Amino acid sequence: MSSFEKKFDHLKMSLRDIQSATKHFADENIVGQDGFGNEYKGQLLLSSGQLIDILARRLDTKIIGFGIEEFQKETMMLASLKHPNLVSIVGFCDEKIIINKYQANGSLAQYLSDPVTWTQRLQICIGIGRAHSYIHYDKKTQF
Repeated sequence: MSSFEKKFDHLKMSLRDIQSATKHFADENIVGQDGFGNEYKGQLLLSSGQLIDILARRLDTKIIGFGIEEFQKETMMLASLKHPNLVSIVGFCDEKIIINKYQANGSLAQYLSDPVTWTQRLQICIGIGRAHSYIHYDKKTQF
């Protein structure tokens, strides 16, 4: 077992559970597409018995050429980041699927497409700045 597998085994999920949560990656569950591929919403029953809304990011290797090493690094970074202005990881699947908590209010781009006040814009900028600082300058998050 590799060091990655030992450290992040608690986040590993089965493909069957993710398929069930997203209705087999049904087109009607696509909520967006990012640089990794399609994003699917769904509901996942955790081992604790809690039902949560999820966003399954299915990495499309044709789009970005992600190999296993890149996928593991992405997973490690997301699992290591804990900040209120960053999406938290719920788990991953060996089939290059990353599971995040689903944010009902959508992405930043969707949020900004609605009319927002200058005060709200300033608060968004401050939040982005804090998240950026956390990722790039906090010594605990250096990768």
